Amino acid sequence: MDKKVKNFIDEIIKMLFLISILSVTYVYSSLISYTSLERMTRLKLLIVMFTFTIVISTKIFMECLKKSKINKITE
Repeated sequence: MDKKVKNFIDEIIKMLFLISILSVTYVYSSLISYTSLERMTRLKLLIVMFTFTIVISTKIFMECLKKSKINKITE
């Protein structure tokens, strides 16, 4: 398998992993919604996790694009 293709697949797997973390966090927060945890605390937790996941996914994607551009230039 071409090395660029393998790197790209690895980056996609990392993004999917981060998205799965976000979904697990969402499910967990919906499960604890009827417990003593305050609504605003839950909302803040979701916003922080969502923002964190978006930032990390974007960074991984940008790194992948940067690597592919560098590889195209060096070829």
